[in-house]
Amino acid sequence: MLKPKKRLTRREIKEDKFVTTYAKVTKYLEENSKFVIGAAAAIVIIILAAGLIRAGKRAAEGKAAVELARGFSAYQRMDLTSATDILRSAVEDYGGTKNGSLAFLHLGNALYEQGEYAEAMRYYEKAARKVGKVRFLAAAANAAVAECLEQEKNYAQAARRYEEVAKRYGEELLAPKHLLAAGRCYALAGQRDEAERVLRLLLDKYPDAQEKTQAQLLLGEVRG
Repeated sequence: MLKPKKRLTRREIKEDKFVTTYAKVTKYLEENSKFVIGAAAAIVIIILAAGLIRAGKRAAEGKAAVELARGFSAYQRMDLTSATDILRSAVEDYGGTKNGSLAFLHLGNALYEQGEYAEAMRYYEKAARKVGKVRFLAAAANAAVAECLEQEKNYAQAARRYEEVAKRYGEELLAPKHLLAAGRCYALAGQRDEAERVLRLLLDKYPDAQEKTQAQLLLGEVRG
């Protein structure tokens, strides 16, 4: 005669599920031990690599800062040959770091002071792209490009670049200076209407700017 099946208690049911799950996990690990060990090793390698990369970046930033300081010091002494050599090495070796980005700007300055306007402009353009999120540095780099164009007597392009800088970075203190430079270059390019337009813009938008008197005098010359 068959005996009635014993009914399991809740505790027994839980224990039974735990045993079953444990058995499944153990079996999976046994069957996939190579995969599990490989995955664990990969995770450890990724963590170690990330740490090394972070340490490498910090070391590169430190070295770039040292070279930037050396180059800037030489620039301040007007030892332009040394400044150019140091800063050129800095941008080649550490151009991808934050401090290396500043080296592009200072290298442009050193070349500009030596009358190497075309090459200076090339580094200013790179600096403008690299420091784009730092607005006052981006404004300085873009204005420096315009100054190079002006020095090369490419007045029409210089005027447009000055005006672009003034519009894009209008909240910066030097915006009136850039508009005045745009007016000067438009006038030198023979574009009197454009010169008058930006000079009037300067006077309307920045009525208290220290460039006001120069702008009024230049406007008078442009209007004849």
